Amino acid sequence: MFLLAGCLSACSAIAGLDGITESACAPNCGEDEAGTTDGSIFEASADRTDASLDTGREAAPGFPDAAGDEPSPVQDQAAPDSASQQDGAPETGVPDAPAEAAPPVPDSGDAGPCGTVFFKDAFDSNAQGWTLDTSWSIASTCANPPAPQKGNADPTVDHTTGAAGGVAGAYVCGNNPTGATAPARYATSPVVDVASAPAVFLTFYRWLNTDALTYMVSTVDVYDGTAWVNLYTNPSGSGNVVTDGTWNRESYDLTAYKNAHLQVRFGYAIVGAGVYEMSCWNVDDVTISTVACP
Repeated sequence: MFLLAGCLSACSAIAGLDGITESACAPNCGEDEAGTTDGSIFEASADRTDASLDTGREAAPGFPDAAGDEPSPVQDQAAPDSASQQDGAPETGVPDAPAEAAPPVPDSGDAGPCGTVFFKDAFDSNAQGWTLDTSWSIASTCANPPAPQKGNADPTVDHTTGAAGGVAGAYVCGNNPTGATAPARYATSPVVDVASAPAVFLTFYRWLNTDALTYMVSTVDVYDGTAWVNLYTNPSGSGNVVTDGTWNRESYDLTAYKNAHLQVRFGYAIVGAGVYEMSCWNVDDVTISTVACP
């Protein structure tokens, strides 16, 4: 294989947080999440009163209890700077000089199952140059990831090989913290020039475990050349957790957003301090091509 073969060492505890463990293999895993806040709409103060039931849960301000009541919190955000993120804060502002687009990746031409491939990454390393915010990393899966409070643990194998290998993820070999909110944090792809493509599709495999929208926001976005447009946001409503226990193929038609500086990003924000401890994002085999990959 967003890789490094073999399992990494056992996950170590993050300072200042109860019940959150991460592997030493993942960059930035040791950073303290406690008390992280942000002046954006991702802030919330709801506490979960029962770790196993949703009884008594109060929605975080600014997020609906039913899907569709409000627009996605990450729709139409400004494009990120080309420089790497610092201290986990979300990036803002359109780049003055967009990064040079990556050249198309050969994939047997238009006769291949994905058509013309402009970008693909199996996360064997970060050679493609993803921008990774705090808690995101490209790292190997672990043989014994810690059990979460809800849902399924991180995968022990990647999708590419079906063995221990590389993925892109938030809290790889660990779980998201509880007891504090956290601002929006992303894994953002390099720029891909698809302006002249007849059609553009994003295909990837996900292993996602996330609390409901009122406590945790998990997203997929595309940059349309002017602003970020939301493609996916996890469900809202009490008890609507996402609990992937296998690799699931996801595909989005990006043709309406094609441009010379297209990017995609995967993100999350903790908006309620009572969030369940869950294994969060794992992503593998990302492809941008003229045909949705099988």
